[in-house]
Amino acid sequence: MREPTACVSARAKARGSPRRGSALRFTAVMGACAAVLLVTCTSAATDRSTQRITAVLSSELGPYREALEGFQETVGQRIVVILAGSSAPNVREARTVVAFGGKAAMLGYPDDAALVYCMAPGMDLRRSQRNAPTLKIELLPHPDVVLAGLRVMQPSMKRLAVIWSSDGSAPYVREIQRTAHRLGIEILSERLKSGDDLPDVLRSFAARKAEALWLPPDPVLINPENFVMIRSFATTNRIPFYAPTQGLVELGAVAAISASFRSIGRSAGRIALLAQEGRIPDGSFYPDSSDLSINVSAATACGLRLSPEVLRLARKTFR
Repeated sequence: MREPTACVSARAKARGSPRRGSALRFTAVMGACAAVLLVTCTSAATDRSTQRITAVLSSELGPYREALEGFQETVGQRIVVILAGSSAPNVREARTVVAFGGKAAMLGYPDDAALVYCMAPGMDLRRSQRNAPTLKIELLPHPDVVLAGLRVMQPSMKRLAVIWSSDGSAPYVREIQRTAHRLGIEILSERLKSGDDLPDVLRSFAARKAEALWLPPDPVLINPENFVMIRSFATTNRIPFYAPTQGLVELGAVAAISASFRSIGRSAGRIALLAQEGRIPDGSFYPDSSDLSINVSAATACGLRLSPEVLRLARKTFR
């Protein structure tokens, strides 16, 4: 679900100094995007039975449980919850299936049941041959929100390096490029075909004078070895490194503009309720809120000075 008009209007209303203006724009963009999603989706939640919605969890790990709680906040308690096994679960009575995680998303489901899937980074099932809609909840907030958050961190940023690898990351990267063009930010995008190519890709970013580096939540790209290499490159070249999740910020990335698992679950719930009515096409949708997390030590190591105002915007700060 895209909300460019609302988001652009929110940014146009921000005024003040560059960093204060960026902070206000970030807050305004988050509010505008969430408001549009809320108005569009919550109206469908009135007087509707949820008995034919089935949730399938990839495992009982905490993130899936947290997302399920957010999901239940939206649709109520009258749902069936199934733990994914090695074969497709019995969901023949379900009108809508909501899959949490890649394992659950990949299981076979009836063609006449709408499939809403989330927490499956790098996966794009929307081209699958199904009679009912296939609906993806992105792991990240809308690109407008992500780039507004990066501008809060670096108001003068003009060149942003982006590394990605899996096919499923391509649609979000394209959205980032379109949004960045509108904001006057040049995206230096490189698709990593092999881990052996990472050193050359990083050196090319330095030669092209990248001012920041950002990663999408790409499971093919993000592994311990690559993360350490990218973090070391960023510190050595004093290029702030932005990650897709708070956990990576704790490990040494400068910051992340991300969505909580509960927020992802709430968004999955709203889209599932719309799918129950049968009036929503295939597409991707964004979480209804976002969080900024900052690693102060990593920022200092990259030569980035953060004002108290920016630090106050962070939901989580690592020292």
